[in-house]
Amino acid sequence: MFKTFSFICKLTIALALLLITVAIAISFFFDPNDFKPQITKLVAEKIDRKLQIKGDITWSFFPQLAIQVNDITLSNPPEEQGNFLTAKSAYLNLKLLPLLYGEKSIDSINIKSINIMSHTFDVNAKLKLIDNEVRINSLKIIFKGELNGTVTGNINYELDKAVFQANLQSTQLVFQEQKISSINIVAKGNAKNINLKPIVFYIGTGKHTGNVQINLSGTTPGFIINHQALNIDLQSTLEALNKPPVVAGNASIISNLSLHTIDDLNGKIVLNVTAGKLIGIDAKAAIDQAMTTVRSIQAMIKQGKVSFSSNQSAGNITGDNSVTRFSKLSATADIHNGEIQNQDLNLIAEDFNIRGRGKINLVNKTINYNTTLNLTNINQETDPQLEDFMRKVAIPVTISGDLDNPNVRPDMDAYTKKALKHFQQSTLKSILKSDQPLKALKKLFDF
Repeated sequence: MFKTFSFICKLTIALALLLITVAIAISFFFDPNDFKPQITKLVAEKIDRKLQIKGDITWSFFPQLAIQVNDITLSNPPEEQGNFLTAKSAYLNLKLLPLLYGEKSIDSINIKSINIMSHTFDVNAKLKLIDNEVRINSLKIIFKGELNGTVTGNINYELDKAVFQANLQSTQLVFQEQKISSINIVAKGNAKNINLKPIVFYIGTGKHTGNVQINLSGTTPGFIINHQALNIDLQSTLEALNKPPVVAGNASIISNLSLHTIDDLNGKIVLNVTAGKLIGIDAKAAIDQAMTTVRSIQAMIKQGKVSFSSNQSAGNITGDNSVTRFSKLSATADIHNGEIQNQDLNLIAEDFNIRGRGKINLVNKTINYNTTLNLTNINQETDPQLEDFMRKVAIPVTISGDLDNPNVRPDMDAYTKKALKHFQQSTLKSILKSDQPLKALKKLFDF
């Protein structure tokens, strides 16, 4: 028994020495850079993309087998220009002893400064080939720059079917100072279709759940997005997406969308916001303009005059410091080819509510929207007639023009016509009830 054991030990040592000798000989007599053409050809045949290795390829065989490739560029598919990714270096480290037992594994993979879609990150992982499956374990993706943080997980890839499954997690990522926490994603797919389901993450106290299907078969990726957000801070979320916040508050959003580009964005969004505010819009300014107009009409009719121009100009009720606070806002948006159509905007504030309907064209970045402002409480001292009119007749407010800088104006022309008609009818009724109606009528229409 002892002799057998001794023989095995000696044989193992001899084989190890032989491998080291061969490795040293290979490192002296073969230059790995000579294999660049074969490597780039293999990549082109397998994935139809151009691989460029601009830096050197180096290898070492002791104490571990290691290969390093520097300055790598992988192109987009032939139908697209530009590069899909660049990397400063890729380092593969293999332990020699497991190779003696037929175990096909890479002890560590380290890829430095990968850049994809303007995001830079490093990758560390372990790789093992079992039968027809590649298993990437202990995966760590370290993002740097605008997107910052670490993602961990594992990926399994079936070589014969060319399909993969990935489980990814992150305690926290930071994107443009916005913290995204408790991230969990399960991904399945192949080179043409990727399904992210489920996706779960938090932004502040807001919980986001959903799934995304990505179609990579065309020149432009296609997306089908189902997303639900609960208890989110709408203002900080929009700011993180580089969108000027128009609405702030505690929001819940349900969205079902499909798109390749903004031109073919289709789907539906349901929005509910509580304890919020409209940023850049002062609804009370519209109320003040309407109140001033109605008082003027009322005063002139009391003086026996009804000559009042209905072509009233109204000021823009927007401004950098303008705010309209509300307790509740709800809206449903139907989207067709980049145009949002809404028919049911409902905003409830302390002294008024707003109803709205209209269109927003995301392709041309224009808006054509009509709202009505209904007063529910008048804080100023008013006579009963004025208060009755302003409660019954809504103030029309139009929103139009450039989506980034729209004109938001009360339609005082339409409102003035309604006010004139109301107070004329009210005055006529009082005249007809008077003791001398003919004398009162003559005075009224003497203009």
